Amino acid sequence: MVLKIKVNRGDTLVRSFEVKKDREPVDISGWTFRLTVKRSVFDSYSEAVIKKVEKEHDQPVKGKTSIVLRGYDTDIEEGAYYFDVQVENGIGDRRSVKGMFVVERGAGYDA
Repeated sequence: MVLKIKVNRGDTLVRSFEVKKDREPVDISGWTFRLTVKRSVFDSYSEAVIKKVEKEHDQPVKGKTSIVLRGYDTDIEEGAYYFDVQVENGIGDRRSVKGMFVVERGAGYDA
């Protein structure tokens, strides 16, 4: 199953996450979540059309965080892109989630 995120161009998008181990919340204080959106999986980080880094978390002791993309972040050309969320826990452990990031023209988009 391929993960897919859809957003209307120019809209705010909030994706919330809860990190658990053995069904229990993990303290994510000090963790970093990095979202990149690229035209190609082979593009470098500098070529990413969206880059977001979250170090502040909603409820870190309960393992809860959100990645927020504002309208200016999602105001990119409509189409299908590739996303990747890298998670670093501060002791060298890194995990990632990958999938498709689809930008559509919203009914109210006016550019």
